[in-house]
Amino acid sequence: MTDPNAYEQTAIELNADQLLALEARRSPAQNSVLVVLSGPCPHCGDPTSFGVPLIPPRTVPGADPGEDLTDLEWLIGKLLKFWNWLLSIQTPATEVRAQIVMTCRCGVHHPAVPPSDDKVGCGRSWRVGLAQDLSRVLVPGVPTADEVAFEEQIRKFNDQRVTNVRDGAEKWRTGLALLLGLITAVSLVKGKDTISGLPLQIQYVVGVLLALGLVAAAWGAWRAMRAAFGNPTLKLPITPDELQARNVADGAKALTDLAIAKWLTVISLAAVALAVGLTWYLQKPPSPPAFVNVVQAKDHLSYCGELLKGDGSTMVVQKSDKNFRVYTIAKDISSFQIVDACRSPNPG
Repeated sequence: MTDPNAYEQTAIELNADQLLALEARRSPAQNSVLVVLSGPCPHCGDPTSFGVPLIPPRTVPGADPGEDLTDLEWLIGKLLKFWNWLLSIQTPATEVRAQIVMTCRCGVHHPAVPPSDDKVGCGRSWRVGLAQDLSRVLVPGVPTADEVAFEEQIRKFNDQRVTNVRDGAEKWRTGLALLLGLITAVSLVKGKDTISGLPLQIQYVVGVLLALGLVAAAWGAWRAMRAAFGNPTLKLPITPDELQARNVADGAKALTDLAIAKWLTVISLAAVALAVGLTWYLQKPPSPPAFVNVVQAKDHLSYCGELLKGDGSTMVVQKSDKNFRVYTIAKDISSFQIVDACRSPNPG
């Protein structure tokens, strides 16, 4: 004879009395991230509980650009959508799903449980409706196999989300650290020489862009590190609900940090690329050298070279890297003439 409480993965339908026996509460009490349904299993009667993450509110307006839009309308729609995304990732999950498929997860051993599977309880699943005030609503019918599988995948996803996000965040952290080092090295090595040939206003723009890229890269690296390693805490969970709630909350925080770190990476790269572009294409060409032919007063011989410096009293003329002369205009020069190039040999 088959044991009526043997494990069997099947769907059942709740009646009104079984629905009233279930309780719903938010966990934790402050800054809730879960709705925990608990009570006797409607089939085996053993106590069971089932945690379901809250979802973000759907009240943030969105812009979904359609097909027949001009380029400007499409761009505006994308910018609005990005702005709404920035608002939504900072919005805590507070809403309750209208319908939940609950599966028995009691701790009592039931015969015929598959030994190679992670199944627990008696295997029965049923639908539960929930209002936003956590009052239970009777939902007619039994859940489908897809609904049961979906709920199981959501549970596993929330259990593994922290690990998956942290693995991805560690790679982004490494990339952002390299980008931060590159920006710092370029800023320190090149210095003012890179922008000395730019108009003054463009120099300020390049400086602001490099500063923006540096700040964005540093902030993104910090966000990626926080997503990868989390915030250490000495507070240990004391109930299964608290452990599941912490996993959900840590996963949501890590996902938000990683999303912000990715966008900060884009902003940093864009700022640096724009600064480099301005440096390359708006740089003034170097002024051609000015040559001067000096007739020396002492011997009336000509000395031709590049005019390095000249003021009302002195003149510095360079023939080569190690051959230059400093003249006092009133004493040492008989006459001088600006020329296009030095063609005649100079005296030693």
